[in-house]
Amino acid sequence: GNAGNIDIQTIGDISISGSTPESTAPITDKSTVSRISSSTVGRGNAGKITIDTQNRGKLSLVDGAFISSGLTSTAIGNSQDITISAREVDLRNQSFIASSSDGTGDAANVKIDTTGKLEITNGSFISSDNIGRGKTGDISLNSDLITLNGGTIFAFSKGSTGGNIQLITRDLLLLRNLSTISTNSDST
Repeated sequence: GNAGNIDIQTIGDISISGSTPESTAPITDKSTVSRISSSTVGRGNAGKITIDTQNRGKLSLVDGAFISSGLTSTAIGNSQDITISAREVDLRNQSFIASSSDGTGDAANVKIDTTGKLEITNGSFISSDNIGRGKTGDISLNSDLITLNGGTIFAFSKGSTGGNIQLITRDLLLLRNLSTISTNSDST
């Protein structure tokens, strides 16, 4: 069956810390970090994830924390959209927001709207990828200021239609320290 939806609404801040901040090693086991996720391994869709701070609160993901909607290689269904609305969004130290599909279905769209800034730093990323047979979702980011400092925004497709990336900024888009924005397709 389908996984349930996750709907978080607050006028305050949301802070998710993944692992110990003192650790400098790459985070390889995602099951040991704090996260918000919806996924499916069988027949059915992953649930939608909606986070809304009414443009008052800040969403912070640090030290490997993540938000994801995904399908495993055995899944038959689609991952559902991730929609975030906040005053600011801050991803630091290998944290990420991602939709993915390793199965037969489509990866979700990722949409983030902020009234302030969006920061992606130190190995963090926002992505939509599909290494299965479905479409890759689109990434839409709308913010006054978008800063990548050692961060990445990417859409990747292994065997089908690649996702689009749309960035809307009212002030500045800044990339530093090998930051990347890319779309790739490998449909061999």
